[in-house]
Amino acid sequence: MEKTLLNDFNRYVEAAGKALLEAMLVYDLATAADKMMSFDCTGDDNDAWKEGPFLSAGKGELQIDRSRPYCLAMSKEFSVSSTLVIGPDPIVKSNGGVEYPFKESRNAEMTISKLIIIEQFEIFKDFWVRHDGPYSAKQANKWRGRNLDDVLDRLATLTNRRNELVHNDPCKPPKIREAVDFYYGLRTASEKLAGVPSTAYAAIQSIMS
Repeated sequence: MEKTLLNDFNRYVEAAGKALLEAMLVYDLATAADKMMSFDCTGDDNDAWKEGPFLSAGKGELQIDRSRPYCLAMSKEFSVSSTLVIGPDPIVKSNGGVEYPFKESRNAEMTISKLIIIEQFEIFKDFWVRHDGPYSAKQANKWRGRNLDDVLDRLATLTNRRNELVHNDPCKPPKIREAVDFYYGLRTASEKLAGVPSTAYAAIQSIMS
């Protein structure tokens, strides 16, 4: 294998992995906070506390009071953003909260999943641009006939999904599992295209076994 390709591939894997873990930490924190502020998650026996992510007291410590929802003290940046988008005189609800002006409610999972998918594709593209890889439909045609058509077809599906999200086409909102699968799909495709051992597949198999 070409040394430059291998070095660039390793840098791609490192950058993509670092980006994925950073985003997943933000997702876990945001989702845990969402649960703490939701009336739907009150009560110690609520299903929200049966599976993470959620905030919890340390072992041996007094458990968090989950009998009522908590409130978010927003950052100055969020406050400024809200004023810019909603205006200086928002509609205040009976409980003291501010009415969200958009019909479609966006949550941490949808927003962060979309950002992960878009960022992962850009990291993938940045790597393959340097090696004339199949980072677009036009480029993929150059790779046809190399016994890699199944990989190229999978990449086409991932690329189309990324394009849906980037161009805000009406489409099914992404979930966090899809975002992780997107990373995995790009990484395993890159392993096959670059001719390196599939460490991603091996890692998944070790977890599942």
